[in-house]
This record gives sequence, C-alpha cells and structure tokens, in this order.
Amino acid sequence: MSATSSNIVFAFSGQGSHYRKMGEELYRSHSAFRQSLESSDQLVYRNTGRSLIEELYEQGNEVFDDLLVTHPAIVAVEVAMIAVMQDAGIRPQGVMGVSLGEFAAGVAAGIWFAEEAILTSIEQAKTIIQNVAEGGISVVIGPKDDEILNVLNANELSHGSVNFEGCYIVSGGKKALDEFDHFMSLKAAVYQRLEVLYPFHSPLMQSGKICWPPLGLEVETSKPAVPYYSAMLRDRLEVSFTDDFLWDVTMVDFDVRDTVNKIEDEIAN
Repeated sequence: MSATSSNIVFAFSGQGSHYRKMGEELYRSHSAFRQSLESSDQLVYRNTGRSLIEELYEQGNEVFDDLLVTHPAIVAVEVAMIAVMQDAGIRPQGVMGVSLGEFAAGVAAGIWFAEEAILTSIEQAKTIIQNVAEGGISVVIGPKDDEILNVLNANELSHGSVNFEGCYIVSGGKKALDEFDHFMSLKAAVYQRLEVLYPFHSPLMQSGKICWPPLGLEVETSKPAVPYYSAMLRDRLEVSFTDDFLWDVTMVDFDVRDTVNKIEDEIAN
C-alpha cells in the first residue's frame, strides 16, 4: 500500500522540542519505530558511551538538557517516525525542516541516510560543547512591544526566529537571558525557558562554526528527491547539504510561518 497525496508534508522540529519519554508508546508498541531507534541507540552508544533508550525511557523526570544526548535523540526519534510512516506506506509530497529538524528532514527527502544524520548530530553536539559558551532559549507568545524590544536589544539577545504569528524565540548568553526572563516574569508575559543550554539561532554560535566540521567527519549528500523546505532559507533547498548549511541551521534565525506559507503556495494548492 502506498499513500501519497499533495497535502502530505513531513515537518521536523529542532532543539527545545525534546523531552524525556518522547516516543515511548511507539517504542513499546511499534516494531518499525523500535527497530529504528535501537539502531540509532547502538550508533550513539559506540560514539558517546551513552544510551538514548536509557536516557529517554529509563530515567525519571530529571532535567533533559545534556546536548550530547538531546541532539542525537531528537534526530533519532524523528528518523524513527519516518520509519513508522514508511511502514504504513505513507510517502511525503514534501518535507520541512526547522533548526536541527533539518537533519531528519534530509533523511525523509533522501538527501542522506539516517546513520549519517545521527553521526553528524553527535559530532555537532561535541563541537558545540567544546567551543560555544553556554546560553539558552526562551519562547515568547505575544507581541514585541517597545518595552520588550528595548530589553532584548540592550542585552544583545537574538529574537529573529519565528514559530508562528505572535510566537518567537529569544536566544543568547545565560546571564542576559536570565535577566530577560526575570523581566518577562515581572511583566506577567507568556514565555517559557527551554531545556537548552546553548544559544542556538544567535551569533554566539559562530565560535563553533570556525571548528566545523571536525576532522574525520565525512558524509555524502545528494539533492532532495522530494521538495525540501528549509525554515532557515524560508524557501526550497534545491541542492545537497553543505558543511556551512549543516551548521547554519543551528545558528541562523528561522521562520516557520513564512516557510509554511511557501509550502501552501507550492504544494497544498
């Protein structure tokens, strides 16, 4: 059975969307998901000495912010979801990647194999941990009024990434973000600090890019086999992944809203 429709688009999220127990019901009940995740788990264990399955499903409710685990875990769970769709005979007419989600989107689009996506996520996490100062991300729901903009700009916080109308992320150094969160709390604004220890989608990630890619990391990528939409580009990606692209998706701001509008114009209609 094959279900391909003009309105089937796979969308993949990035850092901040993770949580312990994600995918647990599928892991316990769906063989395709379990086999995919177990394959990723073995790959991660060989390269980090850590077990994704143990971290995801055998821990309590401890904070889940160790990038060496969360980075490959996000990709691995999303890759396992692709396996579930394939098992059901569902093929996308297009894919969309947001931030780290571009790694799994590349798997769904045939740009690279799952193993390459997982290995690259591990090496990227190591590069970030070794070369980027800690920081964080907060998600804000509401308008950027003059008062908020003044605080953002005074603290040199990045705020260009958009999830949807009236929802954006703020990222930067830990102290600056702590001060922003305190301001938002006093303002009784709607925001949430994510379980992320690094300033994704801010210029502070540049210190890691100069060390990217690490020696020994060699992956082969191809042009997308189906329409591939990058939230960083706000447009279709017509070529294979490059080293710069794979880093920039974690550093440059993104716009989900504009990318979805692009997809609706080209695919949904």
